[in-house]
Amino acid sequence: MHSSIGQKLQQLLVFLSRIDTISVFFKKTKESRYSILLSCHDVDRAMIQNKINSSPLFIGLKTALQEKDISYYELSNPFGVLKSSRVVIGSLSFNYATLLIKIYSTLLSKINKRSPLDKRVELESYLYRRVLINLKINIVFAIDPPLGLCEAARSMNIKVVELMHGNNYSMSDEIFKEKFNRHDKTLPTDIVAFDDCTFSTLNNITEGKCIRTHNSINPWHNYCEDIVPVGNLNGEFKRKILVSLQWGYDGEREPLSNILDNGVIHSCLIKLIKNHDEMMFCIRLHPIQLIRPWYKKHRQLIFELSNMYENVEIEYASSAPLNILLKAVDLHITMSSSCTGEASNQGVPTLLLCPTLHEDGTNYGLFRELYSENSTLVEFGFLQYALIEDWVNTTDKKPRKDILCTKKELAPFYLDICEL
Repeated sequence: MHSSIGQKLQQLLVFLSRIDTISVFFKKTKESRYSILLSCHDVDRAMIQNKINSSPLFIGLKTALQEKDISYYELSNPFGVLKSSRVVIGSLSFNYATLLIKIYSTLLSKINKRSPLDKRVELESYLYRRVLINLKINIVFAIDPPLGLCEAARSMNIKVVELMHGNNYSMSDEIFKEKFNRHDKTLPTDIVAFDDCTFSTLNNITEGKCIRTHNSINPWHNYCEDIVPVGNLNGEFKRKILVSLQWGYDGEREPLSNILDNGVIHSCLIKLIKNHDEMMFCIRLHPIQLIRPWYKKHRQLIFELSNMYENVEIEYASSAPLNILLKAVDLHITMSSSCTGEASNQGVPTLLLCPTLHEDGTNYGLFRELYSENSTLVEFGFLQYALIEDWVNTTDKKPRKDILCTKKELAPFYLDICEL
């Protein structure tokens, strides 16, 4: 999926198909209830209920606060890619405005020879300030909030609470650390981690910044079994193996290019599927591969595998809540998916196959905290068929760690953050 003019045009057309919510700038709500703005990218809306895409984290948050009389507004962080009919009715979108701001800031930077980012954040901040005022927002909960939204909310003394959508972020993760190398005004006021490793890392990298860090139980994990039907994986198989895919190997990220010939799944795994029909392979597409239209080739390749081999399952594997799916499988194979952390919690051993994770690799250090803690749960492997085959034949599932509490009352935690 190497970038081309045609693909850029396709992306632009997808962005422009989502009309901006202009009305919010001209009409103030008369709502007197406590109001929460929920902000995330469309790719974070991986849960589908009644043909509507929603964020699992936000569903869990709403469940925790369901006893309170609260108004919720949802925002698709630019650039939204889902059609309006696929998101919650009334969801806010500002693709056109953001695109115009981006073009204007870039042109202006050519004249004044300065970075376009500062001007872009300034203009986006004005846009979001009007939204916060007109909707009478009391607090923002977000997954990777826009810089302009953070600046606008901070200027109005409104909390922006970022909910971590990944886990086991360590000090070795340079990409994660880089996002905090900017002015405090463009960062959230609060960040909620859902694992000890990420919480420790956040405490280190936010030291000296005006950010409060919290550690809690993932609200989606806590409530998901009450919200969605728990399905199962049919069929009698010797082993059930979760294969979690990633984006980035098809030319989108330079360090990951030229590792997978097809940009999706390695030939060793396809050979393993073909040679071991006594094992079930549950292939889980990444939300980006599922939601972004220009990943159609990725989806088609995996659908073809599913049609070709009876021991390949993709529908349940790609739609079921991860923590429920992990209870049904024995092993986990991935290039370097963050599913590794959750698999470790569930006692499901992971084989990591990305060459960049090894010493001297671009991503060396990632997941090493899991390896040092319990090396039987994480193995750094190689893209060699014999080694992968030996691992799946000789590795067994371990007892589940007793850290994922269920039915825990989370309302007091979020009520405290909301100051309700």
